[in-house]
Amino acid sequence: MIKRKDGRIVMMSSVTGDMVADPGETAYALSKAAIVGLTKSLAVEYAQSGIRVNAICPGYVRTRWRKALPSV
Repeated sequence: MIKRKDGRIVMMSSVTGDMVADPGETAYALSKAAIVGLTKSLAVEYAQSGIRVNAICPGYVRTRWRKALPSV
């Protein structure tokens, strides 16, 4: 990508990565926040090389796991 001066990197995170975690979600939120931070850092680092870096951050989906959390 650097050699071609063109490329795209797309990562999967979550809206949880950019907010305070609900009780019981600390590890999940931590991993998603790490992806958001990495995405921002890579975007700045490789912008001059023509490489775009983005993260897709979907919202909550009703699942058994979500319903089991005390905050839901």
